[in-house]
Amino acid sequence: MSKRQHNRKSGHQAEDHRIRLVDDLNAFDEFKEKILPALRRDLLKGMPSEKLREKYSAYITAGMITTALIDEDPGKRLAAGKDLIDRVEGKAKERKEIEHRLTRLSEDELNAVIASEIQDLDELEKQKH
Repeated sequence: MSKRQHNRKSGHQAEDHRIRLVDDLNAFDEFKEKILPALRRDLLKGMPSEKLREKYSAYITAGMITTALIDEDPGKRLAAGKDLIDRVEGKAKERKEIEHRLTRLSEDELNAVIASEIQDLDELEKQKH
């Protein structure tokens, strides 16, 4: 890449950074002037947390989407993306299928095991006395 191309690329990156910064400042101004005062009023009125979450969930989601898509920190992008997926699809659940050791025994074999356990319990009971 020539020095001229490098300078042009650097200039575009700087311009992109300035545009993102202006967008961030505009979003903060809107938050400070509109959302924050409304949130303060709702808190002072004693609005329950469920209602607050319901009322402001769109703002929270928008912030998470913004972070997931454009934050410079890959860790923050990943965390925000995971949180979004968890909200939509629910948290991932580990599934374990456990097969009990007695599952495959026939009725006769199960009866033999039960009889053996009863006999062992009877012997323990006799030893106590």
